[in-house]
Amino acid sequence: MPTTVTAPPAPDWAIWANIPTCRVWQAICLSLNIDPDEDHTSISTWLKYGGKAPNGFPAAFAARLQVAIGNLGGKIRQLDGGERGTQYSHVRISDVQALFSGIEGWQFPDELVKSVRRTQREAALDAMRVPLPSGTSTVRQMLREAEVESDNVIDATPVSNTVELVPEITGVRRKKKSWRDVDGEPWQFSVKLLRENHCSSAKELYSLLEAAAAQEGSPFVKGEGPSRGTLFIPAVNTTLALQTLRNAWPDLRKASSERI
Repeated sequence: MPTTVTAPPAPDWAIWANIPTCRVWQAICLSLNIDPDEDHTSISTWLKYGGKAPNGFPAAFAARLQVAIGNLGGKIRQLDGGERGTQYSHVRISDVQALFSGIEGWQFPDELVKSVRRTQREAALDAMRVPLPSGTSTVRQMLREAEVESDNVIDATPVSNTVELVPEITGVRRKKKSWRDVDGEPWQFSVKLLRENHCSSAKELYSLLEAAAAQEGSPFVKGEGPSRGTLFIPAVNTTLALQTLRNAWPDLRKASSERI
C-alpha cells in the first residue's frame, strides 16, 4: 500500500505574530505556512543531512532555504553565527519576507504579511520615543534615519503632514523590561532551573517552569483567559510561550554553563 504523507501543521499565528526574529529554517517554514517545530522528525533529520524537501513539506522549502542562506549578511541581516550551521542563524523575519517578496511567483500566508507589518509599525513607534539627535527637528526626519534597512519595505504607510508640527522630543527613553534581561528574575530563575535539572530541550525546561509556576520564589504564573496554555510573567507584564523559550534556548544553555 502507498505510504500516506501527512502535511505539516500550520503555525500558531497568535504566537508567531509577536515574534520578530527566529532561525533561518523557521522563517522558511513560516513563509510556507508551516509550523516551525523542530520536534517534527522529518525536519530535524533533513536539517542534519539535507537532500530533498522534508517528508510532507513542499518542494519549495529547499529552494527558499538555499536562497535565504545565500543572502545571509547581505539582504538578510545575520544576528548571530548560528548554533549548528547557517540554517540555524538568527535573522529578522521581515528581512526574509522582504527578500522573497521580490521573487516572482513566491506566495506567502496573509498572517505572515500582517505579522511583518505589525512589527514594522511597532519599530517605527519605538523610534518615535528615542530622543532626536542634535539638529533634528521633526519626527519625519527621525523616522527616515530609523527606517527599516531592507530593500523592500513591506508597509510604507506615509506619515501624515500633521506630524511635521510635532515639537522636538526631549528626555531619556526608558528601556522596556524583558524576560530576557540577564539580571532579571525571570531569566535568572530559568537559568537556575536549567542548570539544576540538566534539561535536554526547551520543552523539558518549559514543563519545569509550568510545574514551578505560582510556587514561592517563582516569577512565573500560569496564564488565564486568552493567555491560557502559556506562562505569564507579572514582573514584565508579558507571556512566555514554548516557542519563545525555544528561540532563547541557545542563550539559556550558554548562561547555564557559565561559572557562578
